[in-house]
Amino acid sequence: MRSKDIGFVAILWLIGGVACAQTPGGPDVLHATDAQPGHVMIVSGGGYDPETVRVIVHVPGTLTAERDALPDMIKAMADEFDGNHPAPPLEPPTEQTHTLTPLHASKRSVFVRLPAHPYPPGYTAIVWLKDGEQLSRPIFVNQPAAWFLLKTTSRPGEMNRLCGWNLRGDRYVPRYLFLRGAACFDHLTRCKTEPRMNTNRDE
Repeated sequence: MRSKDIGFVAILWLIGGVACAQTPGGPDVLHATDAQPGHVMIVSGGGYDPETVRVIVHVPGTLTAERDALPDMIKAMADEFDGNHPAPPLEPPTEQTHTLTPLHASKRSVFVRLPAHPYPPGYTAIVWLKDGEQLSRPIFVNQPAAWFLLKTTSRPGEMNRLCGWNLRGDRYVPRYLFLRGAACFDHLTRCKTEPRMNTNRDE
């Protein structure tokens, strides 16, 4: 299945989540850079052997090529969301998980190329460092984050702008916004996303 045929990755851990404890004596992870599939990600940390460290990348969600099914799939996910963000898995799952050999590793940073096929652009992933049988805590990359609405109030049918990070979709993988109002109404809408000028932040 080609990348352009993939309609959506149904991400279960979009925002937040409680990080589980790392293996005692395992590697430490401080930060991981966002990166597009096929591009190099840098994981910063320590407590591992640069010669034996590996990077584990898990892509949560469900791949589908049925674009017409996307609104119903996303609405079902939103309906089930109770406001509490689920924690990342305690261990890397077996499906859609990749163990990668670094392109370069030092005592403080690990360089690795994010898997591309069959995943769509900008997918969210969960990353661990592994040295032998010891795991670091999980950390997210390419994680969407909503910061604020440009206008604090909007009338029905009026345009508003949500500003944040990693919100941008593309022609094959659209972004959807689920609104839950104070009056207990629900609404699902497909968003038009644009990159902010000269930055990687999205609106």
